[in-house]
Amino acid sequence: MADQPTTSSSIDAELDRLKIKGGDSEPERGLVIFGVILFIVGVIGVVVALQGAHTSAEVTVQNEKIIMAIGAAMLGLAGVVIWARYSMTRYLRYWLLRVIFEERYQQDRSIEVLERIEAKLSK
Repeated sequence: MADQPTTSSSIDAELDRLKIKGGDSEPERGLVIFGVILFIVGVIGVVVALQGAHTSAEVTVQNEKIIMAIGAAMLGLAGVVIWARYSMTRYLRYWLLRVIFEERYQQDRSIEVLERIEAKLSK
């Protein structure tokens, strides 16, 4: 391990060995799915409301449907924000773990080199 370069596969193998499941990551997965569902419901709501406004002849009904479409668009936007926030949290947690393992690997290599230098100097 002393002179082996850091490979992505060795870091990935170490991360796979950890198998981070359950606990804190499960609520995030549920919120990611909730955000996607909220977005889909918002888009469907916008389409249905605008179609209803288009088929109506009364201005008051059209205005109500347009207001409902705006509300559905806000619902869809909230879904996108929820999805983006929790997706980025999971992604950044993964890369933080990669950085930690990379730093640990580099520190171990530095210690090995220093120990070899010390052994040669003490001779």
